[in-house]
Order: sequence, then structure tokens, then C-alpha cells
Amino acid sequence: MSGRIRKIKSQASESTSNKRFRRKRDILLDLPHSEFLGIASTFSGLVFSLLLGLTMYNNTHAASSISITLRDSVNLNLLGGSSEGSFGKSTSATASVETNNYTGYTLTIMGNNSDGSLVSPNNSANKIPSISAADANINETTFQNDAKYMNTWGFRPSHLYVGGTTIENSNYQVSPTSNTPLTIDVTKAANTGDANEYTLALAAKVDSNTPNDSYTGTFTLAATSNDPMYHIAYADLSATIPEAVSGTSNTGSVTLSTQYPSKYGYTFVGWCTVATTDDSCSGTIYQPGSSYTLPSTTTDNEQTFYAMWKPNYGTFDAAFKKAGTSKVNGYYPMQSMSETICNNVTIGTTGTLIDTRDNRTYEVIKYADNNCWMHQNLELTLYAQGDTYATDKSTGAVKAGNITVFDNSNTNITNNATYNVSSFYATQSKAATTSGDSNFSWDDDGNDGGHSFSWVAYDANQAYAIPTGSQNTYGQNEYTTSANGAPSQRGGNLYNWTMATLGSGKSITTDGTAAPNSICPKGWKLPDNSGSKSFYNLLDAYYTGTISSGNPTTTPAIRDQQNLMQSDPLDFVVSGVYYRSDGTIGNRTTEGSFWSGTAYSATLARSLHSYSAGFYPQDANYRGLGYAVRCVAR
Repeated sequence: MSGRIRKIKSQASESTSNKRFRRKRDILLDLPHSEFLGIASTFSGLVFSLLLGLTMYNNTHAASSISITLRDSVNLNLLGGSSEGSFGKSTSATASVETNNYTGYTLTIMGNNSDGSLVSPNNSANKIPSISAADANINETTFQNDAKYMNTWGFRPSHLYVGGTTIENSNYQVSPTSNTPLTIDVTKAANTGDANEYTLALAAKVDSNTPNDSYTGTFTLAATSNDPMYHIAYADLSATIPEAVSGTSNTGSVTLSTQYPSKYGYTFVGWCTVATTDDSCSGTIYQPGSSYTLPSTTTDNEQTFYAMWKPNYGTFDAAFKKAGTSKVNGYYPMQSMSETICNNVTIGTTGTLIDTRDNRTYEVIKYADNNCWMHQNLELTLYAQGDTYATDKSTGAVKAGNITVFDNSNTNITNNATYNVSSFYATQSKAATTSGDSNFSWDDDGNDGGHSFSWVAYDANQAYAIPTGSQNTYGQNEYTTSANGAPSQRGGNLYNWTMATLGSGKSITTDGTAAPNSICPKGWKLPDNSGSKSFYNLLDAYYTGTISSGNPTTTPAIRDQQNLMQSDPLDFVVSGVYYRSDGTIGNRTTEGSFWSGTAYSATLARSLHSYSAGFYPQDANYRGLGYAVRCVAR
């Protein structure tokens, strides 16, 4: 509801005789009644006018309303002119406030200047200051008799909100200002039809040193609906998940829990406002993390959300089969992944799919964040012109060199664009052995094109050079074991961000903007920097504490989050970094960096970055660095 402010200013002519021998001073609490305009003009000498407007504010809910009514205009006359001064007080004006908002309202008063003084509209140097903050809350007797209050004014509201409680008030207070409004009352309930009443009175003490003039101050009385309260509970039939939450909202909405519940053999559909069975919703369904608009400001917002489930088909193979997908070389293709297929897979289930671009197989998994992810680093290998290797030496798989074109039939390309494999650069026949070898350097910002590095082409044995240690033994161990017979983990390839985004991110310079295309297979994408399909959200689905967006502040937290990233069931392989400046390979087994599809600036892109002394789920690093890629199903 828009506010209404009415202002009335009164001035008086000046009489020389009165100025010399006697002053008659009027202080008016002028409310919206124009018939009082003439009162001040019947006197000569000093005239004090307090002009009071009103404002009514609602919160963002259209269902709430609030009103203020002002009445009982008053007129205060001060007579006398001796050096001892004169004291006068007004009768009281009354404000009535009511609202249908069930959490009540907050009533404040605010001045129009920064010091609360009454100021002459004719001469801004002429002011009557308010009593000071140090001398506030004085009673009438003290105000009238104590000389230190000479040539000041104060006002007396009938109520004050002090220390979380509204009290009745009979003393005079320092004037509210444009910077420091005064809270008069905070109510806790609706009072439609039973308005609360508040009175405001004035007092002033002046002597003959005060210049003859008119003095005016404008003040606004404002009532604001208090924030609505809510209580949100989550339930799966008889079991409550996750914990209930309560509070108040200043936006009229609540963000629902981001937690995705899991139930063996079922896929979570969403949170339902009115449920009859676990698969039948007669209300509205919301997804985790959605914004829920509080339905009312006139009644308590008590809402239970019920988990909705649908039976799934358990395994990846079963979900692909139900979708009518055909196998390629004995495996279902990654390029046939769809939202429906992923929804039909049980959380925690793993499977093996084939990338039809090079016939390499990958283990995939549906994690607790309700998304399907590659459980291994991407190893789509580009080969430099003249490379004689036709197949992967360790697996016999056909190399990506046999693919001449990336398009939207096999790759995550969101338009009809096509990319020739020969447009990109492979650095795998060798890597720099000494620092500063410019023959193997990549540009910082990736503007020199897409680059990739293959461990297999560089040295087939290096593809397995990551010892399992405490990591899960099946995360990337589908091919071989180490020299001593223990499983070793496969590292995948390293790509600069231009290669990871197939060049579609080169022109993006704004933080938070996602590249439209990527090197991921069709049906998959690079993770976002934030949101449901991000590294951050995935880690948060498993971490018992709070995942830090930047480096955690304590060493134990860094280690905990690194161990989480590298252990079952996430199994992120720390495969080192290809350093853009000279082509050297660094920190194999200790540093793991993974590109997101989100830009940070013209030279940096977002990534998950973990190294010996730090952990950054939403880091930003040079686009020219060689990082690993793990894709998430679109």
C-alpha cells in the first residue's frame, strides 16, 4: 500500500513592539487538518510548527494490509520573554494503527534532517535544537525547571520500544532524525477492528535569545508489517527427512532444503505439499533448493512437504533398455544418456558405458546429489598429425584420431556447429623435460586454441602411475595393475579450458557464464560452478560438515575434504597439471584439478582444485592450464 504524507506549515508576521517587549511563541503539532492554518497567523513573534506525515508499508505479501489514522490536531502557545525563558507543552495528538498481518507491525517515527532541529524556512541559520541524546528521557518537571534545557524542544510519545519490549512512556525524548528513526512499538499479532492508539505531545523551553522567526520540522510516522513466520517439515510418509526448520522471512519465501533423499529401488520425484501416497500428489511438487512462497500473512505458515517417489529400474543397463537404446560393441552408448534414464537409476548404482567417438568405456555412477556422473576422468585423445599410433597400446581401443568431426550427434554441442579434430592441438608425443621450453607452452588465456595432453601417447606406463593408496580400487582401474601387482589408477587426459569447451568459451568474459559446448559426450556436460550439477553440490551431498567454496580455514578441514574427494564413492583421481608456461607435468598424485564449464574472466575459468595445502571447490585459474575433465549427465 502506498504511503500518504500531508504536510502543513504555518508562519506568522512579526510585530516590532512584540519583538521588543514581549514574545508570544506558538508550537503547533500540525496534523492533516487545514482549518488550523489560521491559528498561528493570529499571533506575532516566534512560531514553532511540527508537521507530521504518515506512511504505511506492507511487506511483499499482497494479502497483508496496514493503516494509520491521525486525529486531534493541537495548538501550543508560549507566552513570556524574560531571560529565564518560558516552558510550554502541547496537548496530545492521537495515531491509530491496525493490520491484518498475523505477526503484527513495527511503528517508527523519523525526522527530515540529520540533527532533529526545528529550522527556519526563511533563515537556515536559525534553529531550535532537540534535547540531546545524553539528556533524553527527562520528565516534565526537569524539562521545565532545569536551565540546561533552555532553547531546546522535545517530544513525548506514549509508547517506546526498548530492549525488545514496548513500554508506556511519560517522559520527553530526543528528536528522531533522518538517520536515526525511533521505534515506538513492535506488535506480535493482527489487530483488525481493534486499533492500537498512540499519543504524541510536544514541549519547548525558549528565552529572549531566540531570534524572532518561524521554526519548522517535518516528521514521518511509519508502520511496517512484520516478517511472516514459517515452520517447514519434511516427511516420507511417517519418517521426517530432513530436519524441520522455523524462522521468519523478509521476502515472503523460503528456500527448501537442497538435500535429495534416497530410497533403495525408488527415484525421488520431489517434495509435495499435499500427498495421499508416496507416488500420488494432489498438491504442488517442489524440487530441493526451490523457492517456496509463503501462502499467507494472516495465518501461521505451517507446511509439511512429503517426499514423492517412483519405482526405478535400478541399473544403468535396465534404464537404457527401457528407453529402447541399442548397444554398441556390447555396451550402451554414453551418447544416449537422457534425464529420464538417469532418473530411473538408483542412487549409488554404477555401470559401464561406451563413448562412441573412440570406443573407450567408462564407469559411470549415480551419486547422492541425484545426478549421473562419469566415475573416471575423460580420456578422449587427440593425436598430432603424423602420430603413427592407430590404437591405444594398453587396450586396443580405436583412437580418437580416427574421428574427423565433432558434432551434436556425438559431442555436447548445443547447436548445429561442427568442429574438425584437426583444428585442435595435441601435445602427447612428449612433454618438456626442462623448465622454459617454449615448444610445449600453451597461452595463459587459451586464445591460442584447444590443447590436450594424453598420458598414454606420452608414455603408456604413465597412464597407470597413480597408486591406489587409500582410494577406492575400482574408481579408475578397469585396465591394468601396477608393476608390483597392486591396482593403480588411470589418470585420464589433461585439457586446457578452450579444448574442454571446444572453443565455445573463448569469447565469454563474465563470471558465472557457462560455455554452451564441451568435449563431453552428447548427453553430458562440464559441471557448473554452482547449483545442482556442480562439484560443490556433489561434495556437499557427502560431506558431514560445511563445504568451503574457497580454501578451508583449518588443515583438518582441508584434509577431510581432500580425502572425501579421493575416496569411495567419489574417487576423483589426482592426475596432476600440465603447466601452460613450459609444458612440464607437475604434482602427479598430489594435485587434482577439474574444469567446470563456467567462466570467471577473460583469462580465468572456474574449477575444482585440490593440492597438498589447499582445497577449492569453486576455484578460478588460467584457462591455459591442462586440467582433467569429469562430465555430468545433462
